[in-house]
Amino acid sequence: MSGGIAFVFDEDGTFAERTNPGMVRSVELAGAVDEALLQALVERHVALTGSPLAQALLEGWPEARARFVKVEPHPSMEDATAREQRGAQLEEELLAQVRADAAAYA
Repeated sequence: MSGGIAFVFDEDGTFAERTNPGMVRSVELAGAVDEALLQALVERHVALTGSPLAQALLEGWPEARARFVKVEPHPSMEDATAREQRGAQLEEELLAQVRADAAAYA
């Protein structure tokens, strides 16, 4: 996982056993903003797909909401991804400079 977040419905409570803690971490939803976002995403999913499972989750929202976990990249992995992206950006900038210099001498 590189950046971003995911909300996972952990129906049977085994999600933590199935993740790589070196790459991601599971956290509680961070208050009203996360909960509102999650509920809106589930509502949108129902509207787009007609999913009976998602509809059932909305009908029993307080219980269903308690079984969702928020998944984030592990901070060290996020830092590594940022370094990779910055390295790629520097390479592109260097290549552009080399091309510009070559064009100036052509």
